[in-house]
Amino acid sequence: MNPGLIAPEAFYNTYSPVQSKYSYAPKSVQFGNTFNAQQYNQAAAPATPFGLQNFTAPLTSAQIDDIIAGRPYTPAPGVPSATRREAYAPAPAVPAGLGYIPIAGNYRAPTAAASVTKVLNDPNATDEAKIAAVLGPNYAYDQQNALANGDQKTYWLIQDKIDRILAGTYKP
Repeated sequence: MNPGLIAPEAFYNTYSPVQSKYSYAPKSVQFGNTFNAQQYNQAAAPATPFGLQNFTAPLTSAQIDDIIAGRPYTPAPGVPSATRREAYAPAPAVPAGLGYIPIAGNYRAPTAAASVTKVLNDPNATDEAKIAAVLGPNYAYDQQNALANGDQKTYWLIQDKIDRILAGTYKP
């Protein structure tokens, strides 16, 4: 999505100007050219933002008089902590009807395990064919979906295999 299309809404309901309105937690991927603020705010972030929740207000003249006279000091009432606007519901961020997302070209059907070595050693096989032979025809979708769901481990496992296949060091 073009960054110019992103117009986020506040992540937190705030009660004081010192409270954080936005969350800088990683956001899910959005496809197409329509920004969805509700989906954007679906992030694994704390219910209360980091940082100040309240800031001391200046003393009134009555409070200063109470302090000077030795009477009990009554501080100004505090404000409630900021809270999330939307509950976090981890769900796949890739729209259900979108299907597989090709990066380039057409993908083959999954290759049988015995044929993987043959494809990897074929000098005429494209890089894409080699990757698809090892990871399956929808490896790009699987990687993008893992990232969209915040599954960094799966994302990097797929990327590591892609890097080793392209470098010629992958052993099936």
